[in-house]
Amino acid sequence: MTEEFWGYHLMLDCGKLKCPQDKMNDVEYLNEFVVEVLRVSDMRAWGAPQFARLTSDDGDFPDSLSGYTIVQLLHTSNMTVHLCDKIGTMYFDLFSCKRYDQDKVIEVVQQFFEPTSIRVTFATRQA
Repeated sequence: MTEEFWGYHLMLDCGKLKCPQDKMNDVEYLNEFVVEVLRVSDMRAWGAPQFARLTSDDGDFPDSLSGYTIVQLLHTSNMTVHLCDKIGTMYFDLFSCKRYDQDKVIEVVQQFFEPTSIRVTFATRQA
């Protein structure tokens, strides 16, 4: 018997991205990434993704952590992405009550950002 969970949460810590910095700052490229993740995970967007370019001027953190944050609400939960373009890292979360193939999502991350390292954490959620 397969245990069913309320939620499935993929967390990726991606280091030393080979993706050029200009692409990490290109909203059109980042939107293509969001669309492809939605396609391979068979998720349905709830509205348009939100893109915010955060810099040290916006808060109490060093400029090395500046980059885009993306939030995409889903009919089944959400996806968030935090890019630190100057140090070449990305932090990705996909949380959904709908099952999805995490390997396909990881492949998309590899395609778009070419990280030299990925730390994968996958959690099942149940209250």
